[in-house]
Amino acid sequence: MHQVYTQVRQFADGAVGRVRLIGLGPKSCMSLHKDVNFRLHVPIVSNPQCFMIFENYGFFHLAADGSAYLTDTLGRHTVMNGSDSPRIHMVFSLTGDPALYRDMMSHNPDVAS
Repeated sequence: MHQVYTQVRQFADGAVGRVRLIGLGPKSCMSLHKDVNFRLHVPIVSNPQCFMIFENYGFFHLAADGSAYLTDTLGRHTVMNGSDSPRIHMVFSLTGDPALYRDMMSHNPDVAS
């Protein structure tokens, strides 16, 4: 985990707030909400029935394949786990300028929005 944290701090130029492991139980979802910062998600446990749903972007499955996903969570969004197993993500709050992260997302089709 320390190596992942170090890589994220480098990516975010040190602008990392809190870091959490967030679990979501089987057949459940989070309430629709907005965050105050962009988030970087590193899925630890996931499956094809797990989705992040963004009011402005649609829905995405974030695979637990070692990838990190930059997410614009300033708008309304939620998470759904339609599977029979838990979903676990390491989530980093990015405290830098949102314009920088939006620019990164617009120039990199491999970054989830």
